[in-house]
Amino acid sequence: MGQLMEEILIICLLIAVFLIILNGFLYGALKNRIDAILSVTLLCVLAALFYWFSWKGLGTGVALAIIAASFLHPLARRIAAFLLAHPPKT
Repeated sequence: MGQLMEEILIICLLIAVFLIILNGFLYGALKNRIDAILSVTLLCVLAALFYWFSWKGLGTGVALAIIAASFLHPLARRIAAFLLAHPPKT
């Protein structure tokens, strides 16, 4: 059960980090609100890692978030460029 919970939390952490980086490349009226919600989500995932796995889990989560941010940055930039070049048709 502990291993599964750790994997779920790490996946949530990676998704939150990716969405924060992606939101940095986008623009719009709701950008600040989305950024606030994503930041709170990231803090909640880190708090859950600390709750279930103490300092070791929190340190792993913070280190993984920093490392993942450097690797996810180019991917988020390309996806944002695609989204901005092809806006949704309403």
